[in-house]
Amino acid sequence: MNKINIIIAMAIAAVTISVWAWINRPDTEPPWPAVIQGFSFSPMRANNNPMLDSYPTVQEIEEDLALLEGKTHAVRTYTLEGTLAEIPALAVKHGINVALGAWIDARLKKNEAEVARLLQVAHKYQRNVVRVIVGNEVVLRGDIPIQQLIRYLDKVRAKLKIPVSTAEPWHIWKKNPELVKHVDYLAVHLLPYWEGVPVQRAVDFVVERINELKVMYPDKPIVITEVGWPSNGRTRQGAVASDANEAIFLRRFLQRAEQENYIYYIMEAFDQPWKTARQTEGAVGAYWGVFDVERQPKFSFSDPIVGIPGWPKLAGISVLIAAITFALLLIDSNTLTSHGRSFLAIVAYAAATAAVWIVYEYTHQYLTLSTILIGLLMLTGMIGVIAVLLIEAHEWAEALWVRERRRLFKPRPMADADLPMVSIHVPAYNEPPEMLIETLDALARLNYPRYEVLLIDNNTKDQSGRVLRNLPAPPQRRQRHPHHGLGQRGAEGHRGELRSERQG
Repeated sequence: MNKINIIIAMAIAAVTISVWAWINRPDTEPPWPAVIQGFSFSPMRANNNPMLDSYPTVQEIEEDLALLEGKTHAVRTYTLEGTLAEIPALAVKHGINVALGAWIDARLKKNEAEVARLLQVAHKYQRNVVRVIVGNEVVLRGDIPIQQLIRYLDKVRAKLKIPVSTAEPWHIWKKNPELVKHVDYLAVHLLPYWEGVPVQRAVDFVVERINELKVMYPDKPIVITEVGWPSNGRTRQGAVASDANEAIFLRRFLQRAEQENYIYYIMEAFDQPWKTARQTEGAVGAYWGVFDVERQPKFSFSDPIVGIPGWPKLAGISVLIAAITFALLLIDSNTLTSHGRSFLAIVAYAAATAAVWIVYEYTHQYLTLSTILIGLLMLTGMIGVIAVLLIEAHEWAEALWVRERRRLFKPRPMADADLPMVSIHVPAYNEPPEMLIETLDALARLNYPRYEVLLIDNNTKDQSGRVLRNLPAPPQRRQRHPHHGLGQRGAEGHRGELRSERQG
């Protein structure tokens, strides 16, 4: 690289790093409280999947509760299947209360067994089971008739002295006032992401919905049994899933919840990779945890929030790749001006930055064998697209910003006699004679020594046909070649010929 190339590379590198820094500028938000009210708690590990009856061990559940000890007053569970029925007993050791849940779906026999086990565990651990939740979004899914759910609720309420409800999104409670009569409190899900609400308005959205329910049901306490934001997944209207947005929403909500005196359970303690295969939630279902599947916090609880905390490293990688790419582009760019080289540098740095960002985003999710294979195919395709882009950019630069042309067109002098004969055909059907006259006049002015013009009439109607047959030779032609007229063949050596033919 010569001096000017190095200056260009360094200038664009500085701009690239500045863009990374601007996008990831810190955002100050309220600090996370020392202790929160509650977490939704599904202690699944990377190798667990309740759909396959694969649950964490008792030891793993206790390790998770130990991690949450001192950070939350309570946890909310969803089912008593497998080892999850041991949660109340384990939570007692760590001073954590439990909102005990029973899973209800279309399997009626299983529902009966789940309700029976709920009653058994709730009676045994009345010390720390502070509320009961019979079913999770059963009405939303339409698994069973609402009257069947009411029978389960009435049965549990009759046998327990602790508050009983069923958990549903806010709009289900608004649409089903008859359900409200059979619960002790409203267990409400408020997830602004699913509503497509931008993160900047999400906390206000939660407060507005709670206020609506308070107006409709003033005598019923409200517990927010799910409230949160995903760290990864598809954008829904104005709702963008990211680590930063999860941190922003939760830290703002926790401050507002303390002001409003809400009872809530953050959705959720730990990421759930097994949910990536569920059609109802898609990939986003795996990313609602405050901690990832390795039990590491996904964002800072007190420091300013940065979109990509490790962005300096990614910026450095993108600059390095771009510098190498730019150097390769300059190998065959001796004739380019500084503008052309700057253009290539911008394209190289932009492509490298985009590639690094895409790879980071893709690898920043829970990968399975299928997603790894898909990722490799996408990477191969991306490399091909970038290669084509760089080649086209080089062509554009050579077309627009060069000191001299390397492949100049140099016409070869030829005698008129060596030029080929050219026949120009003008097909016509019912065309306005004035237009044809103008066309023929233009053709007559061509500066070529050997050509003819054939006006081909495709069965033009009689009246127009007579006009066409009597068209005069163009004035310019008559002046240049008095021997020629429309329909005549001229002598050799004249600059062109006009003649008319009629098809049909």
